[in-house]
Parts: sequence; structure tokens; C-alpha cells
Amino acid sequence: MLIRKLHHTIAPAQPLLPGLSDWGQAQVTVVEHAYRVDWGQGVRPRFHHVTKRRACQCALGPACPSVLRVREYLEAGGERAPDYPDDYWPAVPYACPICAGICDAYPPLDFTAHGLGWTCRAGGTLHYWEARLQPILHARQALNGQPRWVIPPAIGPNGERLYPGVTVDDVRTAREQAHATRCRWRAEGYNPWS
Repeated sequence: MLIRKLHHTIAPAQPLLPGLSDWGQAQVTVVEHAYRVDWGQGVRPRFHHVTKRRACQCALGPACPSVLRVREYLEAGGERAPDYPDDYWPAVPYACPICAGICDAYPPLDFTAHGLGWTCRAGGTLHYWEARLQPILHARQALNGQPRWVIPPAIGPNGERLYPGVTVDDVRTAREQAHATRCRWRAEGYNPWS
């Protein structure tokens, strides 16, 4: 019996993005609801699109250096991409927003203005339409002067308010204050005693 040895040669490791040498030269811009990272002519692919789910649309996905570049851009005070509308689904949800059941893609309900259609295994397309109706109901509440609750107030058995609740405006104000504080700390430095 003849035994033949196989000789394997290992090629030197190729960089994930060939031509990537100067990290700071990448330009980040906001394109619709995502970020476009331009690495320059020496990198292939030159343009990378990073979603708000922190994943690049290239083959590397969340491991792409473009995701880190967008993170640095945002930490430096860069413009944030706008959120999707409440009734827009860029992907099929992991869980049904109505019953938290499993969702499956349903192409007949795909709309360019509302994203991908889906159906719930428990409630079918009825849950899709109920979820689409939620922003309209919230807008109607706002027009009637009723607050839009993220966490509704807790009312005790005697009618006393146990917890004041949190409105959408409260959340928006807290985010704005947190962003202002973060920018101030970057500019002045963090001092826990100030």
C-alpha cells in the first residue's frame, strides 16, 4: 500500500476588506433609515450600508468594520438616521406585536410604503392588520388630547394613582437630555462631583 503525503500550503490571511488601511478616512452619511459608509476607492466593496440593527448588508453582517465606524460616528455626535414609521417592517418581526407569537413572511402583504408583510401563526393576518392600526389609534388619542402612554399609570383599588405612568413625550425628553449630557461629558469630560 502506497501512502502519499499531501502538502498543504496556507496562503497569507487576507484582510476582511482588501485595501482598508486608514480607518479615519471612511465617510459616514445617512441614507433614508440607515447609514452608508464610503471607504474610498481602494476598498472593495467601496460602499457599505449599515442598518439600525447594527448589521452591514455585506457578507460580514454585524462583524463588518463599517458597523464600528458608524458607532464611532454616532458617538462623535454624528446625525442619527430616522426611525422607521410605526407601521413599517423592514423585516418580518421575530414575535407578533399583538400576541408575541411566531411570525412568518407573507408576500401578498408586502407594500413599498409599509415594508414586508407577515402573518402570525396564532392570529393570522388579523394580527398584521391590528398592528398596522396601532399608529392610527395613537394619532387619534393625541388629537383628542389624551396622552400616548408607553407605560400607563397604575390606579389602585380606591382610585388613587400608584404610579404616574410614562408618556411618549417623557421618553423623548429623557432621550434628548441624555444626548445633551453625553455631548457635554465628551466636550468637558466626566466629573461625578459636578
